[in-house]
Amino acid sequence: LDTQAWYMRESRTFYDPMDEAGRRGRQDTDDTVEIVGTTMHLSNVYGPVLTHVNVELKRESFDTSDAFDSAVTPPSHRLSAGVGIEPEIMLVNGRVWLTPRMHLNRVDDELRDTGILLAHSAQDSTIDVKRTAVTYSLGLRYKTTDTFTLRANAGLYPRIPEFDELFGDTGDIVGNTKLTDERGLNLDTGFHYAPEEQWPELDVSAFYRYADDLIQRRSYGDYLISENIGKAEITGVEGWSRMKLYRDRFDCRASLAFQDARNRSDETLFRRQRYYGKLLPYHPRWKSSVTVRFQAIDRLSLLWQADYESECYKGPSNLPDEKLEARTIHSLILRFGVTEHLQSVFEAANLTDNHAPDRWGYPKPGRGYYVTLKYNWEHDSSD
Repeated sequence: LDTQAWYMRESRTFYDPMDEAGRRGRQDTDDTVEIVGTTMHLSNVYGPVLTHVNVELKRESFDTSDAFDSAVTPPSHRLSAGVGIEPEIMLVNGRVWLTPRMHLNRVDDELRDTGILLAHSAQDSTIDVKRTAVTYSLGLRYKTTDTFTLRANAGLYPRIPEFDELFGDTGDIVGNTKLTDERGLNLDTGFHYAPEEQWPELDVSAFYRYADDLIQRRSYGDYLISENIGKAEITGVEGWSRMKLYRDRFDCRASLAFQDARNRSDETLFRRQRYYGKLLPYHPRWKSSVTVRFQAIDRLSLLWQADYESECYKGPSNLPDEKLEARTIHSLILRFGVTEHLQSVFEAANLTDNHAPDRWGYPKPGRGYYVTLKYNWEHDSSD
């Protein structure tokens, strides 16, 4: 039995004195996010069955204010509880593993609803929404040899809207409390090849996903908002390869993914004529990543990462002026263990200062520098 508890507090400030990028009538927003939660994971072996039970309880709160709003508005809250069970059943002397899964998640939302792009004079209201999502899936693994494994998975995966998707209103992100739950069917099949150390590890999968009420980000000029679209179909192939060199001092990993994400909304004549068969916004057809880690000494490592995305569209109509150009982002990360439990992380993100836009005329920030301190309280039971 493993139990964890955590508390997180995050403050965000968006400085927009001329009201150029934020929600109209909401300037210089200040957001505070607090999360407190606990998780429990229980594993038990009985004969050829290894059973995992997961339990999670979490409370989130979101409090926001802006320069134009002097009224005190109660924060939004979310209380979520989840329980899941996943038995791994060993068959054929361990060469075949069957894994059925079920997870139940219950969410109670108390959301401050400001609508979409309402003026400052509009009165906020509070809405209560209760959501229940149940996930069912089945996995199969077949180890043909000591180094080669075939696998397949199928499942029904609902998705509850994230807190920020519902009401985030900082800068270019506009909340939408009208979002409903997303429902999806996921299928995938592939193989994993894990040879001797001097050869690269390889993993390849083909996947298919069909979704109702897909939660999709969309650009409206100078802001972004998440919306439910009617239906969507996503197919593709993804894979990665990894290899360690020079006594594990170099760890190299490369991944490549192709997806064809199509809008299948056809409930109305307008949707079928304008959106049916079009590519989904913010779904680049190609994605790739290369990571090289160098372990200089036991407590010092250097990591370089390059992420590539091909061009994609910002709107569901796939108009020529809605295209986002392809982008490559380079980052450099230095990790240093100050003590056995304290680690410092220095990151230089977007080294080439690529001001890649997500909206018309509003590019993302360029080069950024980050310093993080991590402390681990865990200790050996023999201490």
